[in-house]
Amino acid sequence: MNILLLGEYSGFYKDLKAGFVQLGHNVLHASGGDGWKNIERDVDWSLGFKGKSGYFATALYSPLWLSRLDISQFDIILVCNPYVFSPLVPSPLFRQIFRKFEGRFFLSIAGDDYRTYISTTSKLEYTWFPGVIEDRNGKNNFLRESRQRLNERVVAMAQGYLPAMYEYSLGYTELNKPIRTIPLPADVSQYTCSENKVKGKVVFHHGVSRPGFKGTKLIVEALNELKKRYPNDVELVIPENLPFAKYMETLRNANVVVDQANSYSYGMNAIIAMAMGKRVLSGAEPEAIQALGEDACPVVNIKPNVEDIIERLAKVLEQRESFVEMGIETKQYVERVHECSHVAQKYIQFCVENKTPPR
Repeated sequence: MNILLLGEYSGFYKDLKAGFVQLGHNVLHASGGDGWKNIERDVDWSLGFKGKSGYFATALYSPLWLSRLDISQFDIILVCNPYVFSPLVPSPLFRQIFRKFEGRFFLSIAGDDYRTYISTTSKLEYTWFPGVIEDRNGKNNFLRESRQRLNERVVAMAQGYLPAMYEYSLGYTELNKPIRTIPLPADVSQYTCSENKVKGKVVFHHGVSRPGFKGTKLIVEALNELKKRYPNDVELVIPENLPFAKYMETLRNANVVVDQANSYSYGMNAIIAMAMGKRVLSGAEPEAIQALGEDACPVVNIKPNVEDIIERLAKVLEQRESFVEMGIETKQYVERVHECSHVAQKYIQFCVENKTPPR
């Protein structure tokens, strides 16, 4: 089959493409590279601009590129998030694009959107959204009227929904369309897994990216307190806003990776670290793990509470003699639950079952 992927979210679609290709499908992936992460893609919507300029270029260029693309050649079209498109897109152009998509367009739910905000803030004990607003200097873009309209417009056009985790499903289960939560994909072959041996101090790693979203302030405070209590046993590595390739280099020597504290679920960063055999702390609430079809998970669940994080970190530190064995189990979990061709096959099955011929 020919598959079109639009957008990106921390390497989600990069690894999903790898899964489709491994299954023998032809894939075209277009995105802006997820901003400064500059994640690889086939078509660069950012036009080479970086930072906010890249996001702005993507918003303007993507609909023009799509309007010129021969959509008829694709059997399945997947969009990463409703806000792959811009509310500035004129309605006639928007209708023209989605008329071409008809019957084959499925919406992945990954990232911030209005429906996810409303559902998670009303149904869950805690969410990442206050941190998202903090990261955007108080500008809650997903709540603007133009963004709400865009969210509903894209949702209405989709044949079905594919949430990437538990939280993302909450705002879409009430709609009368097919929906299935499918785990995030990982191209495990691309992530080198080595024995997680402790050489001297235990290296704790937290990558600073969207710090409010991930609860970085709480995590760093907890890490600093851990180092204060165990100065001879703990080393901290806290890189900030690195391109994806550079970030991967900082992960190699880590023993323990702290992903995020504000989420019920773990994300791509945690999956990559697990594929490398690292001990991982992140969101791993029971309902989130069950949504993936699992009863247990090697991720150490943390909450947005400094004392809770310190307690979990200290327990992980005590387990350092078992890191190698735990790393093997962790990689096996990723291979079973997140391996990209396995995940891609679930996407194919869902889309084939629910696509309809264009009118």
